[in-house]
Amino acid sequence: MVEERRVRRQVETANSLYLSLRQQYETARIDEVNNTPVITVVDQAVPPRRREWPRIGLMLVAAAVLGSGLGVLSAAGRELANQWARSNPEQAALLRAAFARVTRDIARALPGRDRRDRVRAA
Repeated sequence: MVEERRVRRQVETANSLYLSLRQQYETARIDEVNNTPVITVVDQAVPPRRREWPRIGLMLVAAAVLGSGLGVLSAAGRELANQWARSNPEQAALLRAAFARVTRDIARALPGRDRRDRVRAA
């Protein structure tokens, strides 16, 4: 009777171990299916019938128009400034001095300048 109980305990232990391993095996199989990468079939690439971008001709025309417009605006602004300076010489001199002071201050604040260069500029 003692021997029967001992064997029965061993059988129950082996049975519970088997059930535990079986459950882990099934869980691993399910996880394997869930971790399978999804493969998407993509159609073969087809080149376009005509080139879409860059349109060199359009870019050249746009650059020419914009460049011409900026040139005209720059020339007109310079001419207006010269006329104003001729009619208001005192104010023009004050404006030039202020502009020179601002550009000097900006040049001093630029990074990468040596300490000697800053002393020389002062």
